[in-house]
Amino acid sequence: MGGYGSGGWEWHVRRQTTLDFESFRMTEIRVRFDLKPGFALRLAGEVVRLDWTRCNYGGKRPWFLCPECNRRAAVLYLELRQLRCRKCLDLAYPSQNESNWSRMLAKSQRIRKELGGSGDAFDPFPSKPFGMRWRKYRRLKREATVAEDRSRFILRRRLRQM
Repeated sequence: MGGYGSGGWEWHVRRQTTLDFESFRMTEIRVRFDLKPGFALRLAGEVVRLDWTRCNYGGKRPWFLCPECNRRAAVLYLELRQLRCRKCLDLAYPSQNESNWSRMLAKSQRIRKELGGSGDAFDPFPSKPFGMRWRKYRRLKREATVAEDRSRFILRRRLRQM
């Protein structure tokens, strides 16, 4: 069964995620302040410059400029009293720490709950909600079924390896 590099063994090291740090989001800052081009903010005792990009249908969008790398970011994270972007802190999104099996299972549960079900794969699949188009319902049902099948396949494969 598989040789060197076949992917039969998955080493999983948990990286720190974006949820592990306090964050400053541009959407929240924008509500509090009347931002103008050339404006700089003082957040957590550090001056953070802003950059602006044009939107396709008019207007402008503000971005933080990371104090470390000068990269545009919609969110800055506070670490040891310094603001940095996700790339500078080498942060992962929470889903990147999940295994393939749990990610597939979570997708199936999310779809079942969206359709008004319990999220349990052993319960019957929820019926189509009133007002939802049949095309969308069939697509969601197909996605949930594929995700459940993949999660079972991955789980079976892992159990055989033990």
